[in-house]
Amino acid sequence: MRENKLFSFKGILSIIVLLFAFFLVSCNTNIDNEKIAKLKAVRSEVLSSLPVELKEGDPSLVLLTESDGVTVTYESDRPEVINNNGGVVFPTADTFVNIKITFNIQLSNKVYTEEASTTIVVRKAKSDNDKYQDIKQDIIRSIPSVVKGDVELKTSGLYGAVVTYKSSNEEVFSNLGKAKDKVFNEDITLIIEVELNGKKYEPFEVDLVVSTLVIDSTTEQKLSEIEQEITNNICKNSTITENIELDLTSLYDSTIRYESSNEDVLSSSGIVSSDIKNVGVVLSFYITLSDIEYGPFNVSLVVNTYVMVNENEYYQDIDSTLSGNALKMALRTLITTTQRKITSYDEIKTVTAKTDADPNISGNIILFYSRKSVSAKWDGGTTWNREHVWPRSKSWFQYDGAGSDIHHLRPTNPSINSSRGNKAYSTATTSEFYSPADEVKGDIARIVFYLLTRYSESDNYPITNVAKSMNMLIEWNELDPVDNLEIT
Repeated sequence: MRENKLFSFKGILSIIVLLFAFFLVSCNTNIDNEKIAKLKAVRSEVLSSLPVELKEGDPSLVLLTESDGVTVTYESDRPEVINNNGGVVFPTADTFVNIKITFNIQLSNKVYTEEASTTIVVRKAKSDNDKYQDIKQDIIRSIPSVVKGDVELKTSGLYGAVVTYKSSNEEVFSNLGKAKDKVFNEDITLIIEVELNGKKYEPFEVDLVVSTLVIDSTTEQKLSEIEQEITNNICKNSTITENIELDLTSLYDSTIRYESSNEDVLSSSGIVSSDIKNVGVVLSFYITLSDIEYGPFNVSLVVNTYVMVNENEYYQDIDSTLSGNALKMALRTLITTTQRKITSYDEIKTVTAKTDADPNISGNIILFYSRKSVSAKWDGGTTWNREHVWPRSKSWFQYDGAGSDIHHLRPTNPSINSSRGNKAYSTATTSEFYSPADEVKGDIARIVFYLLTRYSESDNYPITNVAKSMNMLIEWNELDPVDNLEIT
């Protein structure tokens, strides 16, 4: 009887031990299954986070190496392009890189492993000019067209570029992006310069409007109606050929005052000067409504009071026996005394619509190097920009005088302008020289001859700053005679 009781107790104890062991195995299995599920989640996270393509300017490649007990290792088949730690060196040609990925996690009695792989296309390294275009577009996108308050201007751009700004009116919008309070629709131009790898690129511009004055909807509607009435009165004709009568009062008992960007061409009272040939002027007006002045509201105009002069009459006082420097000085005196109106750099935006107009498509202009027809409307330099035929960085001028002379600045495709940079003209494009199309070579030669004749400062600058040789320019002048587009 005693032995039976003992046997029963031992039997029960064995069963308990077996049950406990089963319980432990069951628990470990559940824990291991949870760990495997975590590994699969990490695997999915890693694979979804890796890009299918990498190009310069993209965010750096970051490789996850540990998460939730899961360790991750990487093995690249092209470590010289993407190494096992995620470092990237952009190659000279597009390269496909296969990366083997191993995931490990410690289970109760072993290490569980899964593998995966992915392929990343690493695009070839960009040229500095390509990088500059990326930087330019990134900066343009970051600046609002209408500024309601301070703007954080990027001073460091993509690829480590250094970016600086110069405002056309620092009192309204500073070089650091600080906007003046209670300003109504003030037009501002930011001149932006990019330095990349020690090279400074030709500045580009972004136009914006500063409007930090809060206006109620009723006043806004009244101002809109007044603006429309005044603008319609000013713009009866697209080109101003005679004095215009300016309204001093308007709707809702408002009063109006005017400011001209060039009093010598069109005064603030609407008087135009004589002998003006297609010069752009911005006429701004200010509206006083309920004792508060709003403005400026800007109207871009072209003034043309020029009377065509017979060529022989124009040069009749030049001694035909002169040559060399004596002839040059006589022509310089004639040009500087008879052609005294020089456009501003800002006016080029509107004057170009006349000087480079496409005769076949209204509202379009012909670009200088490419000869393509594009909209004449200025959009901040995206469609076309202003090209100094004589590079500003190798000259005596900045943005006035020769630097804004309509005979000198030409509208160009931004990428072609950037590709030309400040290279001197030559018969073949190299790292040092730029070769334009045959159909503009004569234009270039005559522009350079004009600058050398018109501006005394050019006497101290060698021809090699702009062209390989004077003889080449003389040949270009003969190769590409004056055409109708150049005459008009």
